[in-house]
Amino acid sequence: MLDEQRTHQAAQSCSMNELIGSALGDDEPMSLFGELWLEGEMALLFGEVGVGKSVLATQIAESLARSWQLGPLERTAGPRRVLYVDLEMSRKQVQMRYSDDGRTDGKLGEHYAFSEDVKWISFDPYEAMAEANAEETARSLCSGIEREVRKHDIDVVILDSLTALKRSYYGSTELSPVMRRLRRLISDCDVSVLVIADVARADRPRALTLNCLGGLRLAANIADSIFALGQSGEAADERYLKHLRSRSTDIIFNSAHLPTFALIKDERAFLGFEFIQYENERTLMTDIRLEAEDELTVRIYREIKEKGRSIRDVAEEVGKSKSTVHRLYKSLVPLPGQEGYEEADEAEQRSSSSADGEPKTGLPPLSQSGANGHDNGIGVEARTGPVGMADGRDRAPP
Repeated sequence: MLDEQRTHQAAQSCSMNELIGSALGDDEPMSLFGELWLEGEMALLFGEVGVGKSVLATQIAESLARSWQLGPLERTAGPRRVLYVDLEMSRKQVQMRYSDDGRTDGKLGEHYAFSEDVKWISFDPYEAMAEANAEETARSLCSGIEREVRKHDIDVVILDSLTALKRSYYGSTELSPVMRRLRRLISDCDVSVLVIADVARADRPRALTLNCLGGLRLAANIADSIFALGQSGEAADERYLKHLRSRSTDIIFNSAHLPTFALIKDERAFLGFEFIQYENERTLMTDIRLEAEDELTVRIYREIKEKGRSIRDVAEEVGKSKSTVHRLYKSLVPLPGQEGYEEADEAEQRSSSSADGEPKTGLPPLSQSGANGHDNGIGVEARTGPVGMADGRDRAPP
């Protein structure tokens, strides 16, 4: 019956002028997270696994509850009650993330004191996916969310993460029903929704585009705004935000004007991001760690080819495995038919021989493509110092 009423209401027509005139009395939507997310909208935040999306989402939740601002992302909305729906982390993992880990006795210290207006609830994604089909999974999950929204008079819902509900490789078939149910939740309960999603990790730094969503693109089209969190190539603990699509606002944070942030844990044991400056995406895609590996590759090549040293000796000197040294060496060896190939091949044969002259075997097949990508997850040691919630210059919280 309710669906019939919705269909009947949606079928009512009016002129475009009447439509616009009827909206003149509506309040302008407040900003929740700069131009990236407005009140009453569904926003999608995506990024590679381990880049820090959950850290940012938690910081957004806390800033909404306390009316804090993150760097240049202005907000006009006042304090909001937030429901954080967690499909990934356990209670213990949350405690460890937001506790002082600097004690010498190996025990966790004091934890960060969150606002009481941030409510946390965990759903087991495997239990939710035990339903007969994707529609039933979406109905069960969103019904549970709606109960909590009405119970606590929630203004904002953050779902972390949509990808946990995937049943197939691409996930578009089973995730679209969840997005549609969340869209209905916005209209039924007058809330705003932020959805977190994971995308596949790239071997090399790449520009953030909607194509990075892959199979999630269909489900993502339901969102009003889409933005991404990327890994900076300049430092392991730096990230940047890029706005990719919006139905309501201009795109300000584009590839030429991206806010960058440092990942830090401050003296209150709060893990979050602090604004640094604006950068061009092309600059951020230059991975200094890959440059360091290139320098190591040249050093290995010279030690083996020019000095005739063995792979084992070079591996011990540079602190890498023999297979890694062999791979890096092969990345600079000329291809068959190119100048220097025979000389490099002879040098490799000499370096691959053991002390008693017997050739070594068992090295894995190698390509000419060079080094693979690096793990740029948030498991790096974060900077220490206060997390600035106001702007790039003010590092202390309000």
